[in-house]
Amino acid sequence: GFILNRRNDVLIMKRAGARWHWQLPQGGVESNETKRQAVLREMREETGLKGLRILGFVENFHAYDWPKAPLYAGDEFRGQRQTLFFLRYTAKGLDVSLDPKEATGSRWVPIHELLKWLAPVRHPMAKKAIASYQQLFKKS
Repeated sequence: GFILNRRNDVLIMKRAGARWHWQLPQGGVESNETKRQAVLREMREETGLKGLRILGFVENFHAYDWPKAPLYAGDEFRGQRQTLFFLRYTAKGLDVSLDPKEATGSRWVPIHELLKWLAPVRHPMAKKAIASYQQLFKKS
C-alpha cells in the first residue's frame, strides 16, 4: 500500500525482527475477499489507520520468486505477484497504531525521500511505485 497523507507524504514501516528494514505496508488477499477489500483490511490491521480511500491501483505491478518457497506454496507460483494500491489517508491526525508482529516503527516521508529510507532490496519496487504515482496522479 502506497498510503499518502494530505501533504502527499508516504507512510513507511520498520519491519519487525529486522534491525534496519523500512518498507511500505503490505499484505495478502484471503480467499473470501477481493483485492480492494484485502488492501483496506491489511492496511487497517498493519497501521491502525481508518479513513483510507483507494485512489487507484496497478495490477501485476511487481513479481519475484522466493529464494526458498514455503511449504504451503505446494506446486503453485513460488513467489509473489503484487498489485500496488495508492491510498489516501483522509482522517485527521497522523497517528499510526502498529501491529508489533508486523512493524516496530513508522514514519511519514516525502515521496522524494522515499528511497533514502527504504531498505535497498525494496528500491526496484519503490522506483516503479514512484514512477506509477507520477504517471497516474501528476498529469498536467
